[in-house]
Amino acid sequence: YMEKLFLSILFATRELLQKRHFLILSLFVLAGTTACQKEPPPPPSSGNCEQTGFIEAVPCGDGAWGNLYIRTSNGYLLKPCRNLVQNFVPADGMKIRFSATDPNSSDPCITIPDTKYNCFQPAHHDMVKVITCIKAVQETPPTRCNTPATVKQVALDGCKWIFVLDNGVKLEPVGVPSTFVLRDGMRVRIAYNDKIEMASICMMGKPAKILCIEEIGFCGTDPNGCQPLVKGTATQNPNKRFNILSAAVDANGCLSIKIGYSGCSAEGRDFQLYWDGNHMPGNATDVVNLVLVDKAQEEACEAYFTTARSFNINKLKELNTGGNRLVARIAGYNEVIEIK
Repeated sequence: YMEKLFLSILFATRELLQKRHFLILSLFVLAGTTACQKEPPPPPSSGNCEQTGFIEAVPCGDGAWGNLYIRTSNGYLLKPCRNLVQNFVPADGMKIRFSATDPNSSDPCITIPDTKYNCFQPAHHDMVKVITCIKAVQETPPTRCNTPATVKQVALDGCKWIFVLDNGVKLEPVGVPSTFVLRDGMRVRIAYNDKIEMASICMMGKPAKILCIEEIGFCGTDPNGCQPLVKGTATQNPNKRFNILSAAVDANGCLSIKIGYSGCSAEGRDFQLYWDGNHMPGNATDVVNLVLVDKAQEEACEAYFTTARSFNINKLKELNTGGNRLVARIAGYNEVIEIK
């Protein structure tokens, strides 16, 4: 009997010890969990917009902007109870600067939980605040259209336009607004991003996202409105499919040429003006020789069209002529063009 009693006491003691260890372990875990938890720091209560964050759309949200809450820069989700800033329109993902303060106990949003709707996964905010200052953060200055280019029409499946920069680089434009009507030969100013992951369709240039675009005049008061003069030797025989009707230089250094040509369409012409880089000195007059070339494919049609092209020849005015008069001759055109 004593042996059985001893064994019963031994087993009971062991079970108590095990339960005691479990209780001690549970207390340690609870204490550690409690120690790891911390209250989110309140945003600044002043009206100077010191805090940073962004607008975030959450499921089942019911704050001052519906389901649009604020995700603070340190990761907490803030439910805007009220917004004291007028004319602020939030948008999902908008980066902001803001400041906030505690709401009054009478504010209705204190008592309305995010789970009032029947949602599969409602959002749970970390704090509820009244917005005292908020403004959108503009990360970069507005894009400036400051790169001149010439619009060229191409006749390829799936590819209609390319932009030729004045340095000869060709871009395949992506994202030109549908309200901006392109024309062959149009001079434009653009801003672009050519670091996009997109395969070339035209196989003629580099795909580029057009960030802004505006038309510039066909000379007028801006010589950038003219096509650049190409310095080099023309690679095609001039005047094979067109003839020069008139040519004159304006005060801005643009040489305007009226051209007549035959073909199947008035579009797609690629006229370029070449200068070999030399000038011929004379007793009283120096001469530069120019060549006008159409690089478009020849079309076996007899329809006749006229067009005008302007070219920036200001670099010719920089030639040292020693005070002599400077004129230009265009191959195939009999008139002499006064430059300076």
